Amino acid sequence: MAAGGRAGGAAPRPRLGAGDGDSPRAAAPAPTGSRLIGRDALLGQVRAQLDEGRSVLLHGEAGIGKTSLLRQLHRDVPDAVLVSAAAAGTPYSLLHDLLDVHAGARDDPDWADFRSRRRAPDETGDLHLLAEDLADRYLVGSAVLMVDDAETVDLLSLQLLRRLVGRGTQLVVARRPGRRLLREWSALAPVELQVGPLSDDETRQLVARIRPGAVLDDDQLAAIGGVPLLAEHAVSTELGLDAVGERLLAPLGEDARAGARTLAVVQTPVPVAALSSLVGTEAVEELLVSRVLEVHGDRIRFLHPRLEEGLRRSLGYVGCTAVLRDVLESGWDAPALVVADAVEELEPALPSALVARWALAAGQESLLGGDLDGAARHLERAAADDDPARARQARTLLARSLVAAGRIVDARLLLMPLMDELRAEGLDEELARCIDDYIGMLRLDGGEMHVVERHTRWLLGRDRLAPDRRVAVLDALTRSVDVAQLAARTEELLAECERAGSPYSQFCALEAQWRLSHYRGEEPTRRARFAMQALDLAAQLADTELEVRMTRHLLDDLVALGWGEELAARLARLEEISRTRRHAQARWWVQLMSVDTLLRRGKAEDALLAAREAHDAWPRVPEQLRVELLQLQSLVILFVLGDWEQLAAALHEVTDGPDSLWIPDLVPATALLLCRVVAGQAGPDEVATGLDRVVAAPAGWRRVAELALAGRAAVAAGVPAPRLREALEPYGKCWVTFGPAVCSLGPVATVLSGLATLDGDTGSAKYWAAHARMRCTSMDASWWLSEVPDT
Repeated sequence: MAAGGRAGGAAPRPRLGAGDGDSPRAAAPAPTGSRLIGRDALLGQVRAQLDEGRSVLLHGEAGIGKTSLLRQLHRDVPDAVLVSAAAAGTPYSLLHDLLDVHAGARDDPDWADFRSRRRAPDETGDLHLLAEDLADRYLVGSAVLMVDDAETVDLLSLQLLRRLVGRGTQLVVARRPGRRLLREWSALAPVELQVGPLSDDETRQLVARIRPGAVLDDDQLAAIGGVPLLAEHAVSTELGLDAVGERLLAPLGEDARAGARTLAVVQTPVPVAALSSLVGTEAVEELLVSRVLEVHGDRIRFLHPRLEEGLRRSLGYVGCTAVLRDVLESGWDAPALVVADAVEELEPALPSALVARWALAAGQESLLGGDLDGAARHLERAAADDDPARARQARTLLARSLVAAGRIVDARLLLMPLMDELRAEGLDEELARCIDDYIGMLRLDGGEMHVVERHTRWLLGRDRLAPDRRVAVLDALTRSVDVAQLAARTEELLAECERAGSPYSQFCALEAQWRLSHYRGEEPTRRARFAMQALDLAAQLADTELEVRMTRHLLDDLVALGWGEELAARLARLEEISRTRRHAQARWWVQLMSVDTLLRRGKAEDALLAAREAHDAWPRVPEQLRVELLQLQSLVILFVLGDWEQLAAALHEVTDGPDSLWIPDLVPATALLLCRVVAGQAGPDEVATGLDRVVAAPAGWRRVAELALAGRAAVAAGVPAPRLREALEPYGKCWVTFGPAVCSLGPVATVLSGLATLDGDTGSAKYWAAHARMRCTSMDASWWLSEVPDT
């Protein structure tokens, strides 16, 4: 049941009941031409809510007339999209149906790509981005989306609807009573209206319309109870009110009756071919001809839910369990997710091994379709199977789903014993994949590092992996080691890369040299050359993952160098990749980089909103990493705002808490010293001690930030610091960054100009001030330009 919308990009949707001169918030007139009996008041309520910009959730039992109500509303709203969610059990089913009836999507290559990929493995992990792009393109603000039969819907589509509602799209949702997904739908459509029974007079009017001259007695009226569907059956010559489903099946053959009962137990539409393979084509045709079933797209379902419910009641719990058990044991050629509701309801009476086998298949389908939460839920059930091989397969897939969802810590708890099992069985490639998953995007602690290195050394010692795979395993290990071990591991990796001699190994060698230079805190010009050479190799390999990874490194260097023009070009390239190739990491990083762009222009409040949005919008990035980046950006935002009291409080939390990947020890301590100086709480001796500590510290990956913050403290306190100035001068043409260039602290030259002034070196002060102005102009940094000394 669907109706086409209008093409994307057309004019905004006209308000219901608003003419050219009407206010958009005016009450909608009563619908014209409505043939619905007893529903005019309810129709008016729904239309009034839509005119106020609200979404509506309609509740009503099966047969009460919800579908007829939605069809009438659909006729009243010229650009509405009406679909049924009855078949929306597999990932993105509902979104597919919403787009399928939208005229604007039909010639879009992305739509064709989505249709072909939705039932195939989501190997690239970007299907959710393709879905978001299509939903944003065609469904945001341009239509009222009407969803019937909303008791069963895939959660991925539901998440996208939440996104659409947040951007102005309105919903009208109809569903039967029940607890499943009620809270989720209520959050999307907060205005809830009941579709109640017709009155006795309205029931008589309906019967008279269906069958002129028909008269109902009081007993019949009581049995109908104001339900329109039962009124239709009551006056039909071939049907009575009692046991409608069984009476429909009585004249049919045994195969047709078995097919109907099977479909009733499954509780959701199934592929036509799947039902035909189970009960036979002739039985399916018999059910269609007798109007027990109807075809809905490529699926088949009951003509009405009340028939389905009646059959389930006649079977009873034991009968339904027997039917479902036969279906699960038959090797039925249908998606496992089709029977998810039935399994959930009848699981206590089913053999645990049968449920585990089904859960493994359902988990695989969910994982391949991109439904990571659904995959985890099913695979956790399958992992408890008594069959060791099936349980291990489930745990492996569960760990993979957790990694993809950004739940690295949870995944590691599963991967630790799995690595031991794979090693014991000599499964080298599988073990290498587990090591990749284990490291993920988060640093390892000492104990974890020991485990990973033990398995990596075993793999390398066996020497059964392909040369590039050996490089990849050693590269993953090198990326995760402690900074103190980085030089030795890099030397080993470079030797392995030279041995492999492939373009991929050359890329890894260049990235390893970049990484070592970065963590040593070296001036960024040299390592930027490594990044550019590696990007050329990534282009030769046509490897998007490698290009995105190296572009992120290069962006750090370009900000650190203050090369604004090249930075803009590389950011534009990353944005292009994020858009055309739907690369999640690229999109996330472009969003993060926009925070520093806003800060350079002095738009601190906007930057804070953008930083929070970047944190909230990417749940598949590990939470720990998102929190650390948000924390770092928030500290710089407080600095730009000049909120020294709150900045000091936030820094105390950093220094008193565990070590942070993104904020080294001396950066928060030196920033706290600066806060105390500004607040007048630090005397010259405290400042001098703090400066000496920074100067004496070994060079590390945040060296420029430590020195620049110390320099700002010295200038603010009026304490000359010639040794600090000498240590900072090699970075004089740089921009202050904190490692990842998602926020920065202006040109080093500004600080050097202030230090030179304290030393009485007027010539150097003018030179560095001029250089700072030049850098600020290149970086489009009006805020940092405003604080350059006027020498």
